Amino acid sequence: MGGTKKIQKQKIEVILCVIFHSDKSCNANSSQNDLMHISDAVLNVNDIASLGKKIYPDANIIKIKNAIHDIVLSSDEVIDNYFNHISKWLNQPFTS
Repeated sequence: MGGTKKIQKQKIEVILCVIFHSDKSCNANSSQNDLMHISDAVLNVNDIASLGKKIYPDANIIKIKNAIHDIVLSSDEVIDNYFNHISKWLNQPFTS
């Protein structure tokens, strides 16, 4: 029990944050069905970036080309790109 209390008292210096989003949005009600397969039809990507920075100013914001809203349900090429970005982000040196 003593170890838990010690951990709870530790100050967190840095909370790392990364926000991934598509490089473009589309209107879900639009007649451009093809665009819905390569863009975010749920959220405005400009809002994701700007509000993400307001909520967490130190967040890394990364655009994923041709991603849909749920990035891991995008095409194989997009998913590969996404995981490459995740790997790079995880392997970078983090400083406070």
